[in-house]
Order: sequence, then C-alpha cells, then structure tokens
Amino acid sequence: MKANKKLTTELRDYLMISIAMVCYCIGWTVFLLPNNITTGGVPGVSSVICWGFGIPYRSLTSLSTLFSF
Repeated sequence: MKANKKLTTELRDYLMISIAMVCYCIGWTVFLLPNNITTGGVPGVSSVICWGFGIPYRSLTSLSTLFSF
C-alpha cells in the first residue's frame, strides 16, 4: 500500500512539472519573444544571442532537437 502511494505521489509531481514547463514555454513563445522581452538565465542569454545575430528561432529549435538525441 505504501509503494502505491509513493508511485501516485511521484506521478503527480511529474505531471505538475510537465504542466508548468508547458505553461512557461507558451508564455515565453507567445508573449516574451515577439515583444523582445528577455528573461534571466539560459533562455535570456539565448534570446539576446538570437536578437544580436539575427538567428531565427526555428533554426535553433531544430538544432537543439537534433543534438538532444
């Protein structure tokens, strides 16, 4: 019974993290990038680099997907 409760807790935690990541990605793509607003950390640095060099975001998405496998 205790193992079942732990599994349920783990699954709920992963679900909540996944929902939060999707919300962050939608907000970043829909609201921040089109208005040239940067954030902190790695996404902020990548935004500044893209704006500075004029690199389209679609090409970076393709490259990151390629290197993730």
